[in-house]
Amino acid sequence: MNFNKFIMGTSMVAITFLIIISLSSATAQNPVTITNTTSGGINGTIENESNYDTIYLDPGVYSGNENNNLVINRSISIIGNTSDARNVVINGSNTNRLFYITNTGSLTLINLTIANGYTSNNGGGGIYQENGNLTIQNSIFQDNYAQTNETIQLDLVVQYTMMVEILKL
Repeated sequence: MNFNKFIMGTSMVAITFLIIISLSSATAQNPVTITNTTSGGINGTIENESNYDTIYLDPGVYSGNENNNLVINRSISIIGNTSDARNVVINGSNTNRLFYITNTGSLTLINLTIANGYTSNNGGGGIYQENGNLTIQNSIFQDNYAQTNETIQLDLVVQYTMMVEILKL
């Protein structure tokens, strides 16, 4: 009888372990790490045929056309590879909006500074969210501007979780 309990208990532990392994592999199924010198930048990584779902950014400043006007039309997480958001900066150089989230997009930003985004149109200079999901954690928004004077414009927010520091210098 004790042997049957042992087998049953061992089987339950093995099944639980397999379930945990399968669930943990379901998150960040296709991650990639890039630097601010990676060819194609953030935009090239988003558009890559490998469909990366999590993009880790090493510390640095990400600017220029390859890192601005980023269209998010699927689920993507962009995470700074640091606990200090000031060390990973996505910079619009006061010429471009940084993110445009379509109605099919879902964007998570963690440990980042979103700086100097600009648009002469209505809508956020840093982020314009059409109707997708936006989650922001431990991030800084600094000197983003739009004609409507908005850092972030949100339309029909489906999910909105924010822990942000907004700086205006």
